[in-house]
Amino acid sequence: MAEEPSSSLETVLAGIEPASEEFAGKARKRLSAHGSYDALGRLGDAAVRLAAARHSTMPPVARRSVLVCAGDHGASDDAQRAAADRAVRSVASGRAPLNVLAREHKAQVIVVDAGMFTADLGPEVLELRVGDGTADFRYGPAMDRDVAVLALDTGVALAMSLVGDGLDLLGLTALGAGSERSAAVLSAALLGQPTDVMVVEALVNNGLAIDAPAEPRDALAALGGYELGVLAGACLGAAAVRVPVLVDSGAAAAAALLAVRLAPAARGYLFAAQAGTSHDARAALAALELAPLGQLAIAPGPSVAAALPALDGAARLLREIPTRSLPVV
Repeated sequence: MAEEPSSSLETVLAGIEPASEEFAGKARKRLSAHGSYDALGRLGDAAVRLAAARHSTMPPVARRSVLVCAGDHGASDDAQRAAADRAVRSVASGRAPLNVLAREHKAQVIVVDAGMFTADLGPEVLELRVGDGTADFRYGPAMDRDVAVLALDTGVALAMSLVGDGLDLLGLTALGAGSERSAAVLSAALLGQPTDVMVVEALVNNGLAIDAPAEPRDALAALGGYELGVLAGACLGAAAVRVPVLVDSGAAAAAALLAVRLAPAARGYLFAAQAGTSHDARAALAALELAPLGQLAIAPGPSVAAALPALDGAARLLREIPTRSLPVV
């Protein structure tokens, strides 16, 4: 393989440090001072992970954004593309369930067009188009490898710009015709676990071994989407500056898996909003060893905003539980 070209991605990959075991230990000790840690279950675990990710026993989560990344896929039909177009415009207009929940929990929603077939989705959509929809991965690569790297770079730059404006927590979700299908196939390639005939055919047609994970950039180029690359890059960019990332149980889980395959240390900055609604999403979250914050069976997208109160509570526990031993109430 040719030498990887220098990019912001490579700089970020080299700079991601593991989440802090020191601050995880301090947070666990703080919550255990009067017997609270064991009683808190996943909420206590989330508090410890927040402290580790932020390298602080008082991790802030007040400034948060939900990034909705949209991209269409060649392995989709006209009806799916029309539905995806409507969904993107609904979120961009602020009328979707995700927007309602985000407003309730004081999170900014940012809609990004990473490569829909329809251009110019309105002034509310941030255009960071990597291409005009991908090719059909069932019959050849979804994109060139250098385009896959560009998508990752775009996500890194986007995350860095959000951090520059002030960011404590980044939520990720995806929209687009064929996005969930592409995410399933991409997860299968990375995990070496094809799930159905379509997945097997896609892997074989693209020259990827079914029984071994593909190199992440190659897998993204062969089977992924522009929005998945941008989301994975955003994971990496956020992790590089110690900002926790909350992923939904759909395409964003596959993007997070891709990010961790590129930089294993990024896993320490990830949180899962909900349990996966499909075998592929559950497999991706299991591989990432992420326990879901919620169990409401909410669809990907709104699930990110719905999970924000759990992280609020986790952070508040660390701020307000006293360090000295007190009776358990």
